[in-house]
Amino acid sequence: MSAPTTPSFAIIEVPGCGMRLRAMKDEGGWSVSGWRRTHGAKAMVMFAAADTAPTFSETAGQHHVIAGRTYIAVPPASRKKLQAFIASTEGASAQGGAA
Repeated sequence: MSAPTTPSFAIIEVPGCGMRLRAMKDEGGWSVSGWRRTHGAKAMVMFAAADTAPTFSETAGQHHVIAGRTYIAVPPASRKKLQAFIASTEGASAQGGAA
């Protein structure tokens, strides 16, 4: 049995709606959650989990992150940051490095 790994995560701003996405990879797979501040308190607005890394699509100019069966609309700048994080995390895992 291998030793547990430390989860990798990134927090990415989603301008325009005041939301932040947290993408995380741990031993159980990938999760993406979104939250924003409402009256000074954090409120979670979405959560998705998947065994595999989130994927991306563009339909009629709308950029989406797809985690499991959940589609999350994000602006292009947020999408690029999330893609870079996933690529670096998946690359480290594929090479046997820390995830």
